[in-house]
Amino acid sequence: MPEEHRCGECGKNFGSEDILEKHEEIEHDTYAKEKRNKNINDLKPDREQVIGAFLGFLLAAFFISGVNYVQSAEFDVGDTVPNIGENLGSYYDDITEPTVQITVVTCDNCSYSRFREETNSIMKADYREVDYRSEKGQKLVERYKLNHIPGFIFDSEVERAENFTEIESILVEFEDAYIIPDKGIEAAQRMSDGKELE
Repeated sequence: MPEEHRCGECGKNFGSEDILEKHEEIEHDTYAKEKRNKNINDLKPDREQVIGAFLGFLLAAFFISGVNYVQSAEFDVGDTVPNIGENLGSYYDDITEPTVQITVVTCDNCSYSRFREETNSIMKADYREVDYRSEKGQKLVERYKLNHIPGFIFDSEVERAENFTEIESILVEFEDAYIIPDKGIEAAQRMSDGKELE
């Protein structure tokens, strides 16, 4: 009796090994399955590759975080960030500096943005505008003898400003305020647009 070769997949018997291989190739495509399985296994990364890729990713993330931290630290100015002006070579600390109230007697066509910028660079100030034609404006013009608008009236708090000495020479003191008088008006005129009062 000839030797029989049994198919492992379907259980059929064959007379020779060659016939069994042909059967498996045709019926069960064993070679293609093995090739497919081999290709799939080649695609699966082994454990070392996965761990290596993960560690590389972590290392890159830590490096990027470190660079960002260092870059942000270069511009860190601390817990308090004072508003410091230096246009006139002076500094003031926005936290400790008192706020000087400046009443600006003004008109519709008046502007004082340059005056405001220069003043803000040496002291902390709050501006309140009053139209010179209003009742309050007329009283201020008369009381402080303003000849030019915009006119700038500093409250007495200006004495406590750290850089008061820089502007003291151009101010005239009244009992409750300081103004820029006629002798100092040229400086104010150069920093504002306004008009002479009659």
